[in-house]
This record gives sequence, C-alpha cells and structure tokens, in this order.
Amino acid sequence: MLRFRETKTPQHIPIISNSYAPGPIGLRRRELFMAENRQRGRDKGDTPDGEKRGVTTAVKGRILVIEDDPASMELMTYLLRAFGYAVLSARDGAEGIEMAEHELVDLILCDVILPKADGYEVANYLKKHPVLRGIPLVAMTALAAIGHPKRLFSAGFDGYIDKPIAPELFLEQVEAFMQKKN
Repeated sequence: MLRFRETKTPQHIPIISNSYAPGPIGLRRRELFMAENRQRGRDKGDTPDGEKRGVTTAVKGRILVIEDDPASMELMTYLLRAFGYAVLSARDGAEGIEMAEHELVDLILCDVILPKADGYEVANYLKKHPVLRGIPLVAMTALAAIGHPKRLFSAGFDGYIDKPIAPELFLEQVEAFMQKKN
C-alpha cells in the first residue's frame, strides 16, 4: 500500500510525494504541464485544461477512465486533461458501464481489478452492446506483465497499458489507441 503526503514548494504548489519512492511525483507533473504549455504557446496563467478568461480550447476527445485507485485516477485524469482531453471517471465497473451507456466517449481506459464488476465483466458487457462495441477499450493493468495479455484480448480489450503508468509514455500510448479508432 502506497502512502502519500502533501508538501508545499516555495511557489506554494502542492506536491504529492510517495513515501516509498524517492522524489516528489507532483514535480514531474508540473514539469510535464509546463513543457506542454510551452509547446502549445500558452501563458503561465492558463489552467491544465487550457482555459483562459473567456477563451475555450477544442477538446481532442472524450475518455472514460474506470479506476478504483484514487492516486492512479488523479494522475491519469491530470495528464489527459493537461493534453486537451475531456475526462469522465468511474470508481468501479458497474459505474463505468452505466457511464459508457449514457455518455458519448471516444476511448475507455479500464482497470482490470475493480469492485462491483471487474474489468473482464466490463469488457464482456461493452463488447456485446451493439452501440458500445466500437469504442476502443484499453486495459490498465499490471497483470499483463505476468502473462495475461491473451486473456485480456479474449475478454474483448483492444489493448493494454502497463501499470504503474509512465507519465512520459502514457499520452503517446493513449493517442495511439485514439488514432486506431479513427
């Protein structure tokens, strides 16, 4: 079990650091955000969503994230929003299925080990649904590292991303799945 503590930087930016891993996690997030802003030519005062006073930016796509771990959910949501995606979140498989039925999304990122309905049940349901079967479904799991990719694909997942996620690779992986949809 990971334990987190919040600290303040000299600029009064909260940073979440993992007591088992060296260095602050939040600092890397801030660096990614700043690099992304420089790349897109945003001002320092812009939010991660790219909002300015009276100005809105185009959304790259809508992504449903089904994840029960709050730290993983926060990191994925932050990264996706910082790079222009609208993010919907569900904390368990049943809630994820319900949201997928009621919201139009371009991609679903789903943890495999979830309460109420696990990722395999979610995949099975979504791939049998006549409207939802066309939405790319990506497993977020550490299980792939121990020989479960065949089971993931046979359950209906279109691919997988290893956990814990690597922030510098995560967005490239997500965008690859978004391109497969188009």
